[in-house]
Amino acid sequence: MQIPASKQELLELIRAEWSALDARVAPLSDEQLAAPRLAGSWSIKDVLAHITWWQLRMLRRLNNEQLPFALPGETHETTIQRINDEVYQEHSGQSPAEIKAGYYASFEHVMESLAGYSEEFLLAHREEIQGDTWDHYAEHNAAIRQGLSPEGK
Repeated sequence: MQIPASKQELLELIRAEWSALDARVAPLSDEQLAAPRLAGSWSIKDVLAHITWWQLRMLRRLNNEQLPFALPGETHETTIQRINDEVYQEHSGQSPAEIKAGYYASFEHVMESLAGYSEEFLLAHREEIQGDTWDHYAEHNAAIRQGLSPEGK
């Protein structure tokens, strides 16, 4: 994956990977979005809620908000799993339309917020941004592609 060397490249990379993901999910019906077809019986709407949550958390971290993360005795992996499970439970009752509305609104909020930071700040936080934006979008785009394929490949 490309490593951006400027603010413009970083924002373009985020938009490109999000656009690729959105091109895959935008044409799906509510039934397709809600069907449990991904790992762990997640639906595509579950993944969209998950992406939304993590990218908004990234913005809060960039704004220096003190957010609880690991509980005593948790490893990094168990913390991530716990959070993902909590996000899944929190959003499982929402309709595909509600999830998609949040997904679109959060992406625009992320882009507007990141555009307001200096190039120096964004490049200093590039790894953190990468993990919750372009890499995350690409990871889940591949999983959704696999989940939508008739063979699951």
